[in-house]
Amino acid sequence: MDKNIVRIIVYLGIIIIFVGAIAIFPEIFSSHELLFQVIAVVLSVLFTAVVTNTLLTAQSKAEESKEKSIKNHESRIKAYSRFTKKMWGVLDDEMITEDEIFGLRAELFDNLIFHLDRKQLAVFTKAMGQLYDSLSVAESNGSKTKQEAQRDLYIQFSTTVADCLKNSVNPEENDGKPKSFIKRIFPKKKQVENTPVDTKKLWLSFSNIASFFPNKQENEEILPGIEDNTITHETVASSIEEIAPLQQEETEKLQLQSWHFSMWDFDQLDNLDKGINELSLIEYGENWRTDLVKQIKKGDLVFLFKGSKQYAGVFRALGWRVFEYDEQRNVRELVSEGIEKAVVPGETAPISTVADKLQIHDFYKSFLDPNSSFCANVVVEPISYIRQGVPNPNTTYRKTISRYYEGYAVNLLKIFAENETDKTKKEEILKLLA
Repeated sequence: MDKNIVRIIVYLGIIIIFVGAIAIFPEIFSSHELLFQVIAVVLSVLFTAVVTNTLLTAQSKAEESKEKSIKNHESRIKAYSRFTKKMWGVLDDEMITEDEIFGLRAELFDNLIFHLDRKQLAVFTKAMGQLYDSLSVAESNGSKTKQEAQRDLYIQFSTTVADCLKNSVNPEENDGKPKSFIKRIFPKKKQVENTPVDTKKLWLSFSNIASFFPNKQENEEILPGIEDNTITHETVASSIEEIAPLQQEETEKLQLQSWHFSMWDFDQLDNLDKGINELSLIEYGENWRTDLVKQIKKGDLVFLFKGSKQYAGVFRALGWRVFEYDEQRNVRELVSEGIEKAVVPGETAPISTVADKLQIHDFYKSFLDPNSSFCANVVVEPISYIRQGVPNPNTTYRKTISRYYEGYAVNLLKIFAENETDKTKKEEILKLLA
């Protein structure tokens, strides 16, 4: 109860007690009727005071709430405006760089995220996942130049995010239906509620996406002796792709197939620390990464890329394990020769019945995401695992999974040999190089 009301009640209570006390003196109150009239007046005053105070307090709170709502709305619009300005500003110089992606992440987590609800975060997370998947596919699609494809995909991502923020401010512009935008992004009923929102993974997804784009300073170092005013963006992009094979022609050959494998987030390293020696990736409606995983043979070398131009380990492949999810959320487990099934004993099983076993291998928990279609793992044994990471040899492979040129793998093995402190492991790497 409001303090003012309590105070009024206390004061009027004292008055009533006082009137009642002095009512015993007949010289003051000659009849009971006069006493009742005095009490009625006091009670009417009390009622009027309480009602008036309640109305004034309610009006004051309503005005305060309205003012607060207006300020929050203005703050939200300001945050949306700052983010969209920075997001579209990435396209101003016609060249998207790694630093600009990280700048966008800083703006999101420093300011915008405090003005987003769960549904908006779900849209943002899905848009980031779609951008990452599309960029991975664009790496192997020759229909456009790499830079043109990346630019078009970034524009699609930016349009989705901008529409999401605009819909929050002006839902009436969205066919008069505030929820229609969400339905376009998540067409299935309750799909948005079932989509997990993990801010840690959202943060790390920027690192994965940034790995597709060049760093301006890195480009200048790769192309020494060329005047800045003679370099076109197309020259830079093509030179980055061509520099690796040029270097590899001058290096030793490695008599093993080698693979690049990008981790999604630090859950991968945490599970390697626990002794779960499987490198995992997730697919959403595609299968090209899973098909590449199935091409890995026993004895192949797999290099784990942790982001920020660093590798965390080199592993020897033992085989692969794939979990396929259907629309009814049943799971089918496929394994390569020599690898035993660990989750699904038969052909298929409802995820709910094998979830405990499944999460050990699907440690990104894609089985909880209704949009996921595959979890593909490479079963490995570590040759050299250095969690803090070692630097890459000048250039970085951008895909989630891809084959290496032999020379690149040799250079990486040399770097691991230089950084490996365990004598036995160092000798094993040197044997591979012999």
